[in-house]
Parts: sequence; structure tokens; C-alpha cells
Amino acid sequence: MTVGDVETTGTARPPTGALAGLMTAMSLPALDLLVVATAGPEIAGDLGDLGGLAWLFVSYQIGMVIAMPLFGRLGDLLGRPRVYRSAILLFLAASLACGLSVSLPMLVVARFVQGVGGGGISGLTHAMVADLVPVRDRGRYAWLSPSVWAVSSFLGPLVGGLFADHWNWRGVFLVNLPVGLVALRLIAGAFTAPPPERVDRGVDLPGSALLVVAVGSIALVASTGGETLAWTSPAILALVVVGVASAVLFVRQERRCSHPVVTLRFFRIPTVRVVSASTFFIGASNFATVAFLPLHLQVVVGQSATTSGLALLPISVCITLSSTLSGRYIAATGRYRWFPAIGAGVFAVGMFLITRIDADTGPVEVWLATGLSGLGLGLGTPTYLIAMQNVLPQSDVGQASALAMFARMLGQVFGPAVGSSLLLWRFGTRLEEEVVPAPPGGLVARDLIADVDEILGQAEPLRSQVISAFADGMHLAFWFAVLLAVVAMVIALFLRHVPLRDRFDDGVVAAPDLG
Repeated sequence: MTVGDVETTGTARPPTGALAGLMTAMSLPALDLLVVATAGPEIAGDLGDLGGLAWLFVSYQIGMVIAMPLFGRLGDLLGRPRVYRSAILLFLAASLACGLSVSLPMLVVARFVQGVGGGGISGLTHAMVADLVPVRDRGRYAWLSPSVWAVSSFLGPLVGGLFADHWNWRGVFLVNLPVGLVALRLIAGAFTAPPPERVDRGVDLPGSALLVVAVGSIALVASTGGETLAWTSPAILALVVVGVASAVLFVRQERRCSHPVVTLRFFRIPTVRVVSASTFFIGASNFATVAFLPLHLQVVVGQSATTSGLALLPISVCITLSSTLSGRYIAATGRYRWFPAIGAGVFAVGMFLITRIDADTGPVEVWLATGLSGLGLGLGTPTYLIAMQNVLPQSDVGQASALAMFARMLGQVFGPAVGSSLLLWRFGTRLEEEVVPAPPGGLVARDLIADVDEILGQAEPLRSQVISAFADGMHLAFWFAVLLAVVAMVIALFLRHVPLRDRFDDGVVAAPDLG
């Protein structure tokens, strides 16, 4: 394959422009997933529909989850550079539509399309790197994706707050346009390989449609059940039925299709099963640091929004550091088997320390907990992808990369959903049982969580009682995250070692892993 003027033979280094373009493109969906979290209330208030705020996030996440396997497969069939550029253009067009939206329904639809483009970018970035570097050397570039996502998780809320407080919220979306154009220019100049010759394989349209319905329905249930909609509401029950039925039909379709959108036979490979399952649980447990910890620090510890956001800084630093060091070790030795299990274990220790954060916890203890969490994520997350790509043919590297990201994103949908339900249940129970005296009309856990000032603005002794009940609910959610991390570690222990390929081998799946 030709990248710029360099013929990639397995020893050539990727051009700087290629890596810069990929990182710039990857920052688009990474930032937009988090930047709206801060600007969301300002956006919904300006459009006159605070009640629909949650749909700004739900629609974006569902679009991302749906798009990853589809774009991964399209990249394998039609050529990744072309499909990758299409995903960026789709993201930019949707960003423009978001910035020009005049109503919340219009913005929600645009956010869904933006999520589809973002899912294509996220799912294909690793495959684009795989076209530049053989498996054995990919560890040297393992820091790319974790670093971008880590920095974005730190900068996203900050950027969103700046736009909401000092400029117009529409700038949150419109700023994507110049950034995306830079990414397109860098990628166009670096990836000059012609598209692959047409092969006698079409796109599995029935399978794609069933996958969209199945994943969309189940993700919608996970994102809205227990919060926006009651778990027993007719809408939720109908979505469950539609999602399960579509999933069953999708499996049947993929088994008999000669060109499936998801090749189910890959799941007969132990590495694919282990990586998919462990990555799912790691993604599911990560909600505790990114979403819940800043809120916990503001309410229970009494930190400001800015200080609680800075508590996530060690995660970004440690992810970058550990992914760089572990990646270089893998590239030098070819050994990778224990990194996912060790990483999940260290992450679980970090989660355990987070459960012990209370009003008396100092900043050093908080930074130690978040630092260990980032260290664990950096050790394990990039290795999952290397292991998955190593046991599948180079011609299916797009699908391999998308499967790993798809599993993680599914976890990131389900983890917060269950964690939020546990938090609301425990918080609400404590409010009903122990908060005395209750104000007229009582206290509603969901309303209190939606507005930190509502909790902190209560008069004593009610304020202390509410904070204690909130802390109890948070600790239950944090322990759930610890459990998920431990499950990920146990699953990762079953990862087999398959020697890393040192060339672009497009043959059969690695024989030692066929069992």
C-alpha cells in the first residue's frame, strides 16, 4: 500500500501527516461526545425544551454504536481512505446542521447523524493505522487513540463551558468545520493509494437494516430506561421486543449471507470472544470516572466544578504514559498477553479507591485513584485491538477494529444506564427513609441529581441528610463499576498468546488460535 510517497513494507514509519490527520479526525467525535455535556443545559434552554436535554446525548451515542460495524465493513469492501473521508464529511455536514438548528427535534436528528459520522471515524481510525503498520509494530502507535480520547475527556467539558458562558453555544458545533477540513487535507495528502479493485461482494443491506434496528432499540432502552422513560412503560417494553426480535433475525441473516456485515464465524476464535467480552466490561465500568466522579466530588467532597474537572487530569496523563510504554514493550518483545488482565486489575484498584472518596478525602488521594484508573486503561485498551487484529486477515482489519470499538461503545451505553439506575434507586430509598423533615412536596432523587445547586442549596440539617443519601447512592454505583472491572480482568485472563505477525499477511486466521 502506498501512503504519500512511501511504500509500506512493514518497516517504514508512517508519515507524520498521516498520523496528524488521523488524530485530528479522531478528536472530532471524541470532543463532541463530551463537550455538549457542559453546554447542554444552555442549548436546551435556548431552544425552549429543557425536558428533551437527554436526547442530545442519547441520539449521538446510538448513532455512534450503530455506525461502527457498518463503516468497518464498508471500509474493507470499498477502501478505507474513501470511506473514512466520507465519515468525516458526514460528521461535518451534521455539525453544520447542529449549529443551524432552530428547534430541539431538528438538533436531535442532526446529533444522530453526527453520531453516525463519528462512529465511522472512531471505528475506522485503528484500521487506517493497521494499513500503515504491521501488527508487530502497531504497539509503537498504541498511544494514538487512548491519548486523543483521554485529552478530549479532559478538554471537552472545559470547551463546552467556555462556549456556553462566553460565546454562543452554536460555536460548539461550528468549530468542527475548520478542524475537520484540516483533517481532510492531511489525510488526502497522506493516503494516496487507489481504491481496491471491485470484488464480487455486495453490501448486506438486510443485515445492515436489522443491525441498525436491533442495536438502536437496545441502546435506546439502555439510555432512556429508568430515567427518561419508566422501565415498565409500553414504549420501553415495545423497544425490548423489537430489539430482541431484530437481533435474532440478524443472526439468522448473517449465518446464511455470503457477504455479512458482521462475520459471525470470527467469534469461533477465542481471541475475538475474549477481547469483545472484556472490552465490553471495561467500557461499561468507565462511567464511574468520566461521568459520576466529578458529580460526586462536587456534592460530597464540596469541590468546585473546575476543581472536580481537574481531578480527571491524572487519567489523561497516565493513559498516555502507560499506553506509550506498554506499546513500545509489545513492539520490542512481541509479548502482550498479560497486559489486558493487568490493566483491568489496576483499573479495578483505582475504582476501589474511588469508592472510598468522602468529605474527608484530600486531593492527593483523589489523584491517586484517578491516576491508577488511567494507568490501567492505558495498559489494556490498546492491547485488545492489537490482539484482535492479529488473529484476523488484513483484508478484514476494518471489521476487526470496528468490532473491538463496537464492544467498548456498547459497554459505554449500558454501564451508565445501570449505574444511574442503581444511583437513583439507592438515593431515592435513602431520601424516603431517612431525610427528616422533608420539604413540602417531598424530594425527588432524579430532580436533585439533575441540578447540583438544588442539593447544595438546601438548608441544614436537610442539606447534610441529602448529601449523605446521595453519597450512599454514588458508592453503590461505584461498587458496580468495580465489579465490572473485575469481570473484565477475569475474562482477560483467558486471552491466548498468538505470535504477532511482522508483515501484512492476508492469509487465513492465525492457526494457533483456531482451537
